[in-house]
Amino acid sequence: MSFAKSTQHEASMLPPGEVTPEPPIRVRIHDASRFEWTAVIPLPDHSTRSYMIEVELELPVNALSWMTPWEQLETFTRLEGASGVLPSHDATIDTLRRAALSLTHQLNHARHGFERHCRLAAEGAEAVEKGHTAAFLTIWLNAALHLARETRTKLTQPTALDTPLSTRERELIDEFVSIRLLEMLADADRVLQQATAGRPKLAGEPAFAGVRRSLDEAVREEVAYRASRRFPNANPTSAGSLERYVARNAQVKEHFAEVLFLDRETFLVDERVSQWTAVVGALLAGMIAFALQLVFGGRLPEMSQVGSGIVLLVIVAGIAYAMRDRMKEVARAWLTGKVYRYHAQRTSSCRIPGHPAAARDAVVRAREWCNQTTRTLPDPQNAASGASLPATLVEYIQKGTVASPVSLATSGAKSIRHVFRYDVSPLFPQLHDEVTRVPVIDAEERIRFVDAPRSYRIALLVRLRYDDQSHEERVTLLLDKRGLRRVEASGDECDSTCDRPSNAGIPGPQSA
Repeated sequence: MSFAKSTQHEASMLPPGEVTPEPPIRVRIHDASRFEWTAVIPLPDHSTRSYMIEVELELPVNALSWMTPWEQLETFTRLEGASGVLPSHDATIDTLRRAALSLTHQLNHARHGFERHCRLAAEGAEAVEKGHTAAFLTIWLNAALHLARETRTKLTQPTALDTPLSTRERELIDEFVSIRLLEMLADADRVLQQATAGRPKLAGEPAFAGVRRSLDEAVREEVAYRASRRFPNANPTSAGSLERYVARNAQVKEHFAEVLFLDRETFLVDERVSQWTAVVGALLAGMIAFALQLVFGGRLPEMSQVGSGIVLLVIVAGIAYAMRDRMKEVARAWLTGKVYRYHAQRTSSCRIPGHPAAARDAVVRAREWCNQTTRTLPDPQNAASGASLPATLVEYIQKGTVASPVSLATSGAKSIRHVFRYDVSPLFPQLHDEVTRVPVIDAEERIRFVDAPRSYRIALLVRLRYDDQSHEERVTLLLDKRGLRRVEASGDECDSTCDRPSNAGIPGPQSA
């Protein structure tokens, strides 16, 4: 395929101004102690859309059994922005912020495109026609620079409708564009270094040397632009300057990302129904105790003399009164279980931020369950022998509806994203040391002892259903005593010969 046809074909599928659709389910490591799974649900055109999210997670039996699973779970819901830069005739703050955020998705697309082209060019793929490598490498870099200029042209120029607040917002948009562009250029530099690492001949080729010069020139121009606009620049000789630069960039990005997060209102059902179930349980227990007194007390004069009847009545009344508290707790537990089963353990609603509470429309209404149970699994070392390993299974279910209120019409949002983060830090003290000494025989037949890393695996299954669609993601989380390390897809799991330590109580991933 020629370069012209390859570029045209790729542009027809994923032009630089569009965003690559993300998978409905994504699992990743958020930080050293928390992993994250996300579920994307399209907004309906009319009415509402029902959905269900199911999650299964296997944990060591002795790590979290003393905790409620809600303590480990953190949930957010956000809007997914428009795929293109929105026009700037609407000078409202929310519109400007959402329009600026669309640049983030487009620059991510350009970054992935540059990485793909750089890898193909380094491998000498047939998609790169001879003599066109330089243009093949710079197409996405030029697209990113064009997107940044276009965003600045549309969103930073003042209009007659501007207020002091919108004027200040346009200044922040200018700085936000600069931050995102420099981040994209930094990623492109990393990709280029990885592609040419250990290959000096490849790095010296005119095409790769040319893209290096283009990257350096783009960074210099952007740094000079930041200086002209009096945006902070990093000073490599000052640790304080670097710290302030990173902190400032984080603050600006949070300022814009905040507009996409929906205001979440969550209520534990137990807090709402505990008093009512206590009242109903006490009422039922009192009725039963009173009925027992009537049944047995009414027969006492017929069964014996008055003196012994009074004694028996007192005994029956005492037993009924003593049983009333127990009957009250049993009735309360039964009623609470029925409420959890047919309603939910927790209810949540997500609304559009930045508007009076009375006027806000709910975008998401959901019911949630999170249960933690202990079960036994066959020992993979010898399952036929009947040996088993205990494991704690955490099951999370969310059933809800997504709506598209009128107030979202101008936002450009196409879907909502549920973000779940689960904290496994209580697990780390239970793990063994991160390395173990292993004897090996080297190529010269000498006995040596090497440090082998000790890793552990946790199985995670996420399902998403809406309309007639069903999506599933089954992964394995790898961690050690220092924290979470990486996520492996189900197809990348180790084979039967790999080590799955059982002394930490962590079972291996289950088969699909």
